[in-house]
Amino acid sequence: MAQRHRRRRTHQPRALEHFAKLAAPAGFSPSVYLPSYGLAEATLAVTVRTSGTPAPTVRVDTGTLRFAGPVTIDEEGEFANSATTPSGGEDGWLIGCGGPGDGVGATVVDDEGRALPDGHLGEIEVTGPSVTSGYHAGRTGSTRFVDGGIRTGDAGFFHRGELFVLGRMGDSLKARGRSVYMEDLEAKVVSATGIAREKCAVVGVEGTGGTSVTLFAEKAEGAWVEDATLVLRGALGDDVAITVVTGRSGLIRKTSSGKPRRRHMWEELRAGRLKDARVLETAHVTTGRPV
Repeated sequence: MAQRHRRRRTHQPRALEHFAKLAAPAGFSPSVYLPSYGLAEATLAVTVRTSGTPAPTVRVDTGTLRFAGPVTIDEEGEFANSATTPSGGEDGWLIGCGGPGDGVGATVVDDEGRALPDGHLGEIEVTGPSVTSGYHAGRTGSTRFVDGGIRTGDAGFFHRGELFVLGRMGDSLKARGRSVYMEDLEAKVVSATGIAREKCAVVGVEGTGGTSVTLFAEKAEGAWVEDATLVLRGALGDDVAITVVTGRSGLIRKTSSGKPRRRHMWEELRAGRLKDARVLETAHVTTGRPV
């Protein structure tokens, strides 16, 4: 049995580039990056990269993403020794996490568990003898155990034998008939405003009052608020309410592994426990729960 952990994250090419540049004076080379995908429930490694070949990068058309549908790839590149992301932007870029390791099966499936062909967005399913049979004390979550495997709750697709991971299915919502991932919205905000990636987080809420997103940012109010609102509106359409919350350092609550605690932040905001936070824009209040 496994303890339940949520420590897997998507690899952002821009974040890898920033670290490589920061560590370059100490002799760090981006050629040592081996982006991989794994989870505790599979005894870590699922897909792995081997040294000697640069990791492929793709830029997907996030506006056309639909679960079980084909993924539109606008550009392709490599994360090579120069540590540069093609087109110099972060929005929509993903990095390949290699192929399944020895003795491990990784498949992308639809809602019914049917395997999807390469290039189609679905849920990552992992099989093999290293996969645990369940959680200690019977804990539940978006991860589901099936015969001989586990539905991870992570969304991704295969392209030319490489796994590309978009994010947690629980960190997404439906807008204009397509799947929108919070990590992708955060990347759009970072690209449009220049806010540091770790200084912002987007929370999506679906409920009886409609669908809404809240952008939390550790930054003083300024012209960037309008830029962020415009880019979110462009991604979500007119039917989704948008709220912007600014505050001091520490506003973004994080797990021990550095992931934003989206639900916790939303609940703290609703309860009025985010001291010194300013709510700058609210179209309407949603009474549901965060996705």
